Amino acid sequence: RLTEPNYLCLLDVRSKQEYDESHVITARRVKKKENEYLIPESVDLECVKYCVVYDNNTSTLEIILREQDEDDNSDDSRQELVPGAAVACGRALAQLTHHPVCILKGGYECFSAMYHFFRTQKIIWMPQELDAFQPYPAEIMPGKIYLGNFRQACDPKIQKDLKIKAHVNISMETGPL
Repeated sequence: RLTEPNYLCLLDVRSKQEYDESHVITARRVKKKENEYLIPESVDLECVKYCVVYDNNTSTLEIILREQDEDDNSDDSRQELVPGAAVACGRALAQLTHHPVCILKGGYECFSAMYHFFRTQKIIWMPQELDAFQPYPAEIMPGKIYLGNFRQACDPKIQKDLKIKAHVNISMETGPL
């Protein structure tokens, strides 16, 4: 499903340097110009079913309290309420799509710590490469219980990546597990 352009759109609102260093597979970088998020031209949000936005470490959808100095010589400072980058971008995108915009809880830091095997520096993907990408099991309890098919259960790379130590087979298929 990764090759379907209208299925999943991952949008990275981190800096260019952070994006170039590493990002989630198939993610596109969202640029910001004068407090406005510029969606990549290749993205048609009206048609995208799942849109996920992430920044470095969004942990809440709440607005963050930020202190700003009015000038360097003054002891006075003012407080300003601002949403995190992913939340601000997500709110802007919500106006452009019929489907909900999701925010990746914990941002890139949390996601890449748990799923390091989904990190890349690659920006352009060939359809054949995406077709060859094997889906992983659905996570039921983070880091503990996964729901997958027989092929996923037998795949040594998936077992290693997810640190699977035991299997419970509830199926009509039989195999080495």
